[in-house]
Amino acid sequence: MNIAKKIIFVFLLLGIVAACSDDPCNLETDSFLTLGITVDDTALTNADFTGGLFVFSPEWTDSVYYDSEKIDSITLSPNNTITTFVLASNKETLKDTLWIYHQNTIRLLSMECGFVIDSKIDSVENTWNLIDSVAVVNEKITNEKNGLIEIYYF
Repeated sequence: MNIAKKIIFVFLLLGIVAACSDDPCNLETDSFLTLGITVDDTALTNADFTGGLFVFSPEWTDSVYYDSEKIDSITLSPNNTITTFVLASNKETLKDTLWIYHQNTIRLLSMECGFVIDSKIDSVENTWNLIDSVAVVNEKITNEKNGLIEIYYF
């Protein structure tokens, strides 16, 4: 009977230790904006314009936010209501700039995961060097659903 009490005590102790441990965050905490790029300009298509396309922010010139071969989403600035991106291609000398005007909201996701930033795109402005038009398809950006901007080169 003494052994049975020791076994029960060990299991109770293990249960208490497991209940007191920190739970890891198993939820997605990042919010992304997806760039959809359509190129119907035959000169740009023949030059493989999108094959060398990259996006960076002038605020952080050492960071590439979008690479057509690696990354398909970018993040908006959590500290500002305007995020600037430069779209460039190593196949073309002209560059275009996007100014995305947005509102940020801080939301508690959970005690384990902490806070996340949700954004809502108000409007987008751009230069017209190579871009024909820009359309905001999904203006809300959360940790559960990406925003979507379509960029058209015609």
